[in-house]
Amino acid sequence: MQFKILGNPGWNRFWKWVNKISQRKIKKTEDSVVDVKSVSFPSAYCILIRYEVINESAKYEIVMQGNYVEQYKTWKEKEETIWGILDDRDVEILIRSNHSSAKKIGS
Repeated sequence: MQFKILGNPGWNRFWKWVNKISQRKIKKTEDSVVDVKSVSFPSAYCILIRYEVINESAKYEIVMQGNYVEQYKTWKEKEETIWGILDDRDVEILIRSNHSSAKKIGS
């Protein structure tokens, strides 16, 4: 047998509202987890970085122009992944410094 003892509906609405506000604040201030999907050289003067922020389920890409001729040649000659050319820390710095201007490509 089950039955319900009524609580105070006014306080219940208030605390549900406080919970909703606090959950939004928690989501805004929590750490973001970044998963780098790919880093490539479309040309000798351009780097394309694609990554996903797992907490937001959002995908981004950064296109940076510059003089990357040496890295491009090494990448083309060895035909290996970009991780042999650029250090993980370099990619992290590029993403951290350019995340605000990155283009959102996914949901």
